[in-house]
Amino acid sequence: VNTVLEILQRYKKRDDNIYVLHWFTGSTSQLKKAIELGCYFSINPNMLKTKSGIEIIRRVPMNRMLIETDAPFVLKVQQVKEVKKVIEETISEISDIVGVDGSRTIFENATKIFRY
Repeated sequence: VNTVLEILQRYKKRDDNIYVLHWFTGSTSQLKKAIELGCYFSINPNMLKTKSGIEIIRRVPMNRMLIETDAPFVLKVQQVKEVKKVIEETISEISDIVGVDGSRTIFENATKIFRY
């Protein structure tokens, strides 16, 4: 993680670049540095199952969260509606952890990043 953060800090040239850290598992200090660099963080259902994942979720600002599933590789589903259900459940659990309904903010983050 340190190498990635060093590269981002050294070569970040434009403020409109968007950096997404997938399934972040770094330390608290690395997380703080990534937030300072303007990174976004993808949160997945498996992170909700570990103490370290939950702690990261508590520390990431809601306006920097995205939801990811790694479907079909990690999340084994047969239909798109199953993915939608998992995403909704993940957002609900994140909201419970941080004490704020994050559905609107997380949707806005995705809209900004993927420009749809």
